[in-house]
Amino acid sequence: MGCGLIVFPMTDRFISKHRLGQNKRKQAQQENDEMKMNVTEYEFVKAFDDMNRGNNFSRAGRFALYEYLTEMESINDEEIELDVIALCCDFTEWESLEEFRENYGEEYRTFEDVADRTIIIANYPDLTHGTGPDETRFITQDF
Repeated sequence: MGCGLIVFPMTDRFISKHRLGQNKRKQAQQENDEMKMNVTEYEFVKAFDDMNRGNNFSRAGRFALYEYLTEMESINDEEIELDVIALCCDFTEWESLEEFRENYGEEYRTFEDVADRTIIIANYPDLTHGTGPDETRFITQDF
């Protein structure tokens, strides 16, 4: 595997789910005249700590999630609201495929088996040890 972030598959499941939530939020924002604020990747990562959700994802996982979400914004030409609690409910970071199987079942033998069911964000750098990509940790959209 290379050192780049791997995301597969990019399906309409994620896009449709978040578009529905965004439409409701957009309507609420219009009614409340709320102001938006763009966040950098570092502000995104820190937002989890600020909400006492820093343990939901590793630091590297939060950077990978930010990269994935900003890519989805570009693809769909729609902004995604930073909602730390919703992201913690919608995505999970796994230590290994074995941990994933313990939660979802033995039928998930490979990453491809998991990718047939949901989105996988994998192959992001191990920031804890300063080494290359951690090929065992990965994030999935919950299903």
